[in-house]
Amino acid sequence: MHYLKNPISITFELSNVCQALCLGCSRTIIDYDELKKLNTPVTIENVPVKSVFSGKDQVYLKLDALKNALSPQFMKSVKDVYFIGTIDDPLAHPNLIEYIDWLITTHPSVYFCLHTNGGLQSPKYFKELALVLKKHNNYKIWFSIDGLENTNHYYRKRVQWTKIMDNAKSFINAGGKAGWQYLIFPWNQHQVGEARQLAKQMGFFAFKERWNRVKYLNNNSFSWQEREKIEDKHNFQNPAEYEIHCGWAHDLKQYHVGHDGRLWPCCYLDNYRRIGLHEGDEGDVNWENRFAIYEDGWNDLYTKTSDEILKHRFFTEDLVDSWSSNKHGLNYKDRIYKCTTTCSKKQQLKQGTFVPASNTKKVTKL
Repeated sequence: MHYLKNPISITFELSNVCQALCLGCSRTIIDYDELKKLNTPVTIENVPVKSVFSGKDQVYLKLDALKNALSPQFMKSVKDVYFIGTIDDPLAHPNLIEYIDWLITTHPSVYFCLHTNGGLQSPKYFKELALVLKKHNNYKIWFSIDGLENTNHYYRKRVQWTKIMDNAKSFINAGGKAGWQYLIFPWNQHQVGEARQLAKQMGFFAFKERWNRVKYLNNNSFSWQEREKIEDKHNFQNPAEYEIHCGWAHDLKQYHVGHDGRLWPCCYLDNYRRIGLHEGDEGDVNWENRFAIYEDGWNDLYTKTSDEILKHRFFTEDLVDSWSSNKHGLNYKDRIYKCTTTCSKKQQLKQGTFVPASNTKKVTKL
C-alpha cells in the first residue's frame, strides 16, 4: 500500500541553522562538560546546553530542491506549504524572501505558513518580508514566544526578547499577519493572560496556547540529571505490542523535506536519521543502515522530482508494510524503530501529568 498518494501539505526545513537552543528541540543536547563544572542545582534557568550541529557545516536548502519538491503533479493535491523549522529557524536562510516570492508567484492559490522564534534578522528585514507577503494574502506567520521578557528565555535559550518585540512590531506595522504561539509550562502559566493582552495591543491577529507535552519540562524545580527517572521507559523490543497510527499520513496528509534536500514521510525519520539516539535510548542503533539497502539518492530532490521519488518502493510498499512487522531490523519491510517509539498508539496517548487531557490547544482571535 502506498504511504500517501494525495498529500494536502508539505513542510520544509530550510537549513540546519538556528540561534536558539530550545530545550525540547532535537538539535539541543546537554553540555556535559559544563554540567560537571556547576556547583549549584541545575534548573530551567541554568541548564548548560549546546547544539548537536556544533562544529558541523551550515547547510542551506537550495531553490532547485524546493522547485523539484513542488512539481506540477505533486501540487495538484497540495494546498498548504509550511516553512516551520524542525531543527532550524526559517529566518536563518539567506534567501528566504526570494524563496517565498517564488512560491507565492508560482503557486498563487497555495496557503503559506511560516514559524519563527522572532529573534533573527532585523526590523527592516521583517518590513520587507511583510511587503512581499502582502502580494499573496493567503498566509500566516507565527511567532513562537513562550512567556514574557523574564521567562521566554527559559525554554527558548539564546533568543533575545527585545529583538522579538522589535521585529514583530515592524512586521505588523508594515501590514503583516502575525500570530503569537505560546507553549505553556509551569513557569509561564501565570503569564498567559498578560501575554494575550500584549499580543492584542501589538496587533497580532491571534493568540495560540499549546500545552507542553515533554514530561521532564513540567516541573519548576526541573533537574536534567533526574530526566531518566521522570521519563516513562518502555521496552520496545516487541513491535507486535505497538500498533502504528501514522498521524502524518492519516491526519496531516503531509510530507517533509530536510535541509539536505531529501524527501521524507515525516520530520521524525529525517531527524532521527541525522541526529540518532540520545544518551540512554535503546533500539536499532544502526538505524541509518535501514536506508543503505536503497540506491544512492533514492529520495534526493536535487536529482529527482517529488513525483519520481514517491514512486520508489519505500513509499509504495515498504514503509506501510513495515508497520505490520513483528521485528525491528534493517531489511526492506522490517519495522523502523522510530515508528514504534514515536507513532505507536500507546505512545501517542501519553501526555505529561501537567497537561489537561481535554485542553491541549486553544486559539483566540484578537
